[in-house]
Amino acid sequence: MLFNLCLAVRHLGRYEEANAIARHVLEKWGHREGSAEMRLFLAVEEALTGSIPTAQQHIQGVVAREKVAHDQELLALAKALIEFQLAGAAERANYFKAVRGQLGRLFSVSRMLHLMKDVRRTFRRAGKVFVREGGGWRARIWFCWKLNWQWLLLPAAPLAVAVAAQPPVLIGLLLWRRTRGRR
Repeated sequence: MLFNLCLAVRHLGRYEEANAIARHVLEKWGHREGSAEMRLFLAVEEALTGSIPTAQQHIQGVVAREKVAHDQELLALAKALIEFQLAGAAERANYFKAVRGQLGRLFSVSRMLHLMKDVRRTFRRAGKVFVREGGGWRARIWFCWKLNWQWLLLPAAPLAVAVAAQPPVLIGLLLWRRTRGRR
């Protein structure tokens, strides 16, 4: 129940409150089954703030469900952030290429259309960290593309609708003209 509450609060963008809930669960019921799932939220948040040792501790205790995309996506973001921030400042621009390859397999162009709100927001926040911490303009362009490519389809939408509606309209015009010619 508290996992669902934590997830719902994250969907609202209230990350500090979600972290407080997750910490409370780990303090009070850390020995219970299911409490390790809260470590995933804390690992991501610690990695986003740059607390790498704490994030690594949470990653070690994470129980990410295998067939749950949300868990796998957040875990991949947390690991990528940790690996990227552990690299030296001078190496980060080049290191981003490797991280981009790892994330690119999980966050494909089509997958980006079906992400949960929490994962999409976390992906956006992670992109800001990658850019700020040394990923540079390549990171900015890559994250911007992943998050916004679908808007490029908007100018083509009227054309697609016109092409899709064309056969019924033409048939209708031909039938109308035929009936008009008989009068």
